[in-house]
Amino acid sequence: MLFRSVNIRSVESYTNDELVGAIYWAEGGPRARYLYGIRSVKYSSKAKAKQACLETIQKNRRKWAEAGYQGDFIDYLHKIYAPPEAHPLNKHWARNVRYFLARGQTL
Repeated sequence: MLFRSVNIRSVESYTNDELVGAIYWAEGGPRARYLYGIRSVKYSSKAKAKQACLETIQKNRRKWAEAGYQGDFIDYLHKIYAPPEAHPLNKHWARNVRYFLARGQTL
């Protein structure tokens, strides 16, 4: 039986920048219609979209901490960033973000 080496870390150990990168790829990377999945605010550049993503992560890490670190942060963020009920493909968001984190595929 063959096993692939996978970078296994606690989700909480990933930096905000690593999460931003994983979200970028999970949302489609350079071919995404909405960079970083940002649809709630207008942005004029990739850097502005990245900043909006980073600020969303920072704000929700604080909220997650205030809530007593209930559950996994990616699952917590999933409900806010890409609610499964908003679009059928959103149900895969958390799994896709974890995939890119585990691969080390960030910016």
